[in-house]
Amino acid sequence: MKSLARLALATAVLFTAADRATSAPPVELDHGALAERFLEKFERGGSSASDFELDELLAAEFVTLRLGLFDLYFPFQSLADKSARSDLQRVAQALLDAQERWLDWIALPKEEAAAAEDEVKVLRGWIKSWKLQKWEAGEPGSNLALELSAADEEVRSTSEVFAERMGVGSDLGLERSRSREPVVLFPERELFVEAIAFAGWLRSDLEHEFWKDDIHTWTNFYLERYKFLAMDYASPGGSAERYGESMDMSARTPTGLEQQTVQLCMNSLIDNYFGDKVPPTFAGGLAINLVVDLFEECNTRADGDLSERRTEAVEIFVPGGNPSGGFLGTIGADSRWRDGQGEDRFVKVLRNSQKGGAKEMKKKKELVFFELRDEAGREKKVLSAPFLGAKASEREEIPAAFEGDQLEFLRAYRCAFLWWLQNESLGKEKASRAGFAAFLKKVAMLESAAEIEGAFAECFEGAPLSSPELDRKGDLEGRFLYWLSRK
Repeated sequence: MKSLARLALATAVLFTAADRATSAPPVELDHGALAERFLEKFERGGSSASDFELDELLAAEFVTLRLGLFDLYFPFQSLADKSARSDLQRVAQALLDAQERWLDWIALPKEEAAAAEDEVKVLRGWIKSWKLQKWEAGEPGSNLALELSAADEEVRSTSEVFAERMGVGSDLGLERSRSREPVVLFPERELFVEAIAFAGWLRSDLEHEFWKDDIHTWTNFYLERYKFLAMDYASPGGSAERYGESMDMSARTPTGLEQQTVQLCMNSLIDNYFGDKVPPTFAGGLAINLVVDLFEECNTRADGDLSERRTEAVEIFVPGGNPSGGFLGTIGADSRWRDGQGEDRFVKVLRNSQKGGAKEMKKKKELVFFELRDEAGREKKVLSAPFLGAKASEREEIPAAFEGDQLEFLRAYRCAFLWWLQNESLGKEKASRAGFAAFLKKVAMLESAAEIEGAFAECFEGAPLSSPELDRKGDLEGRFLYWLSRK
């Protein structure tokens, strides 16, 4: 059961582990005991890690829902909770909608677009028809949602066709065997935290990664090929000894659960299709924009969760974000950069920062300067573009007091730029969206990340991504800065 249901909006402020440390002494968790509790809940207490099969546990104790690119796993024991059942349907619907929007982004030919629309329509109706309270675990292999729901032949065949479409990636021009992105969902906060401890027990070589005393704050992690997602946040002001206390992800906004899940899963989709051929921050900006497309905001705590497969990726945007994923703390949750939660793609706050930077530099018509503030909001510092392209990483470090504001600024800047690239870069929306779709397909076919800057010029009328001069009629970043100054 959820420990704390739908807390009042006024209390929905997330605190970092450092914030908590100032109000209470740290608690050392007994990770081994937590792992054993996880095993006992699935009647596997006393198991040996050396011969434990994670795949077997998931096949036997979790419903398996194949939905396009994603395989969702949901614990049978949680189906007794009406709220959890509703949340599963919400998440499934949201991931279906997200994949439909992705297909819109890459601009399928007319016939293929119509076929994809029909596939989504059939699966959407199937999800709405679920009677989850009647689903009971059977033998491993028989726990597919298609079997449990007694889906008819149309649903079964459509599920297979849509999984093939999304898994192969042929709409992007990829030629490969079908790929899957497995996602394990946990509607109970307590079980999720225990699953983190279980991960350290199962993989003793990674124990140092999972057996940490702040795991009660986590919202997601990877174990082998699986992405594990919590469906609740940690309780505001919570503590390690009360690790099961939670806050509903929809306490701040009605679609909070869907937004969080879509953002994290779209990171996986982008990684699945592009791998290290796109920078982590580029992937993160795409995921946020897709969330805003669907929900008209991105009110999440998911930034930074870009799979460990991206650790060596080439970066063409100035890096910035929480590498551990899923937790930004008070700066990210409540700063001016989150005002409106990206409904306007962060244009207003960026334009105000641009005007403030020009004023600080006494160059009122200058477009390249942006104003940051320190943690207290009293001191100011000016950053100057470029923030994109190879030259963007050649900048001096800023004082620690401005780091949080810089991360939020860069997050907003990347998201706004990518939205502009998709919708405004070539003058008219139709042409811009066509160029953006061509760009995504081009990047999917690149041999390496080193070629990505050339893909910008090829798909956007010869314009390079950026340049030291930032020409408003030349490179894309220069055009974007001029566009922003006119908003």
